[in-house]
Parts: sequence; C-alpha cells; structure tokens
Amino acid sequence: MTPPNTGFVGDLSAAGDSVSRQILRLIATGDATNKAEIVRRTGLARSTVTDHLNRLESAGLVVEAGSAMAVGRGRPPRVLALSDAAGVVLAADVGTTKTTVAVADINRRILDQRTIACPLADGPNAALHIIGTAFENMLGDTVSAGTRIQAMAMGLPSPVDTAGGRPIHPPLMPGWDRYPVAETLAERFATHVILDNDVNLMAIGETSATSNAPIPLLLLHISDGIGCGIITSNGELLRGADGAAGDVGHLRSHGHDDTVCRCGNVGCIESVASVTAIEHKLRERLSDQEFPPDATLVALVKEGNPLALNEVRRAAMEIGEIAVTLVHTFNPASLILSGPLAEASDDLLSGVRAMVYRRALPLATRALHIGTSALGEQAGIRGAFGWRLSMSSPHRSPEYARQSS
Repeated sequence: MTPPNTGFVGDLSAAGDSVSRQILRLIATGDATNKAEIVRRTGLARSTVTDHLNRLESAGLVVEAGSAMAVGRGRPPRVLALSDAAGVVLAADVGTTKTTVAVADINRRILDQRTIACPLADGPNAALHIIGTAFENMLGDTVSAGTRIQAMAMGLPSPVDTAGGRPIHPPLMPGWDRYPVAETLAERFATHVILDNDVNLMAIGETSATSNAPIPLLLLHISDGIGCGIITSNGELLRGADGAAGDVGHLRSHGHDDTVCRCGNVGCIESVASVTAIEHKLRERLSDQEFPPDATLVALVKEGNPLALNEVRRAAMEIGEIAVTLVHTFNPASLILSGPLAEASDDLLSGVRAMVYRRALPLATRALHIGTSALGEQAGIRGAFGWRLSMSSPHRSPEYARQSS
C-alpha cells in the first residue's frame, strides 16, 4: 500500500542543496534505500549521487543500516537510513477537551508522549504557551542538549489554511481566526512547522498504520464536530483548493430546519449528530440525577443507558446518509469511523454500515471496507509523524537546538 504523501517536515539544514534534500526524502520515505535505487529514482549520474551521499554521511544525517540481498553476482548494496542523531520531530494533536503532544526521532519512533489540558477557549496565546512549554519539558527529559528539532506538525479541530499556517473561522475555537499559529511556533522553536486539520492527520495515520484499510480511504471523525479526512488512490491527502475538502460537518441533514448550527446555518449534520449535539438532546430529556453535569455521553453509552443508545442509533442513521453521498462521490476502498462514540460501542458503526449498504449502489460497496479506527486516539499523532521531507520551509526561523539549562 502506498503511504500518504503528506508533504510534512522541512529541509534538514545540514543537507545543503536541493539534490541532497531530494536524496534524504527518498531515504526517509523508503522510496529508495540504496545508491542504485537513488540513481534510478533521481536520474542523476552515479558519481553525483555518490558525492552527495558522502557529504550526507559526513554530516551524520545518513547511516548504513545493513545490506540488501544481492541480485546476481557482486557485492550486496548498502541499505541506507536516516541517522537517529540527525534530530527529533515534534507533533501535537490539539483537541477541544485535551491535547496530545509527542517527540519522535527522525525515523518516527516516539520517544515521549503526553496528554495535557489545553483550553482552546482561553485563546491562542495561552494555548500555544501551554503546548510550547510541554514540548520544552519533554525535550529536557528526553534528548540531550544540542539536539536539533527538525520539524513540528500540529493538527487543529478547525479549517486550516495550510499554506499560511492559520486556522480559518474555527467554530470550536473562539479567538483563533487567522491567528499565525505556525509562524508563532516556528519563532519559538526555530523549525519548520506544518499546521493542518486534525482529521486530515488522523486519516494519514490510519492509512500508514494498517494494511487492512486500503486506499482510497475516507476517515469520518465524529466528536464535538464532524469531519472527514480523504486519502486518494495514489496516497495523496486531498485538501482541495483552499484546504476545505472534507469539512462535511456542515453538509445539510434534511428534516432539521429548526436546528441552528454554530456556523450560523441550519440543519448541519454537526448540529444534529455530533457528540455535543447528542449530549444536548439527552440533557433536555434527562434529569441531573440521570445525567450528572460532569458525566459524558460516552459514559452513558458504556453503561448501556437506553436513551443514550437510542440517540446514538438515530445519529448513526443521519451520519449514514452523509456517508452514502461520500461513498458515491469518492468511491473509497475503506470507510473508517473514528471518535469517542465509535470506540465506545458498535452502535454507531452498525447504523452507518447498514445505511451505506442499503442506500449506496452495489458497484460502490461490493469491495468497500467499513470499520472503526485501528489507532483510536493515537491516529492524529501517528499522522503528524507520517511526514515527508519538503524542499522549502515558509515557517522556519533562525537555527535552534535544545540547549542545556
């Protein structure tokens, strides 16, 4: 299965010119892991590739990871890999109720991961300070002084202008509209920063995590909002012209013209079938004793509360209608449901699956895999580390390396 081409992670500063960065990208992604493969993929002369590899090895960016099986006579080719000493990558999966932050080595092995409280309603300055401090604490506990931060990737529960590194009109994040998130973090950590929608990162993580979820893939995430990450048949993340692809939470759900959404429209699927919307309905019907203020919908579902289960099943039918449209539009090989409700019980999956198989045409469903996330809450972080080495960095500040205190 082709891994998603995410475009993540900026140039390694020691790599020098664009040819060296191209070679690093091929090695990092596994597209070419020996000299012969690099020559074939780049079209460069063997002597040119040899020269660049020598420089990269001298800089400590590339190391020999073993030998491949020889084809015919001759010495087996050296297998190349990025050096763990080349630095670390940072990732953050920012949610409305909690945020996960992690540090990984350059080969994407997670060194440390923590969940922190980060109230988005307090505004971007406060939230980014909390996230930045958490990163600095992890770096201090995990890596040695002088370790270079090669890149950072962050997912937000918001539409995102990826080129500008800013959230755009985020309904769940008051005060964040067009705030320069990527630029702010780049200045603090002096590294390349990629900002994307959180569900996009989840889709990337899901695709790279499991071979039983073939592409094209749609990941429907049902939480406080509803979004969809789309991985195309060639492994590309589909963002659309302005990064709005997959913002399905504001598609119309018929029969709900009296339900006002946070976006100002009426009848949006998010205002009808999200976790927040279901909880609101239940609180109107249940007493504080039956549904205490500190309780959650997920807890009620796990307890088998009949009213909660009934509302989840109703929501599953509404989401299923949207899923049918998506299946006919994109003809995916996999439709993955994620979020707390998908993890809490099979009711959401069963309802969506039933609606899709009942309403979608046989050609679109005969080989369609419909299931739940293989990674659960880890999908966003794994997707943030599902990076590719890019050729330039619009959000990179002067050189930074973690210093000893």
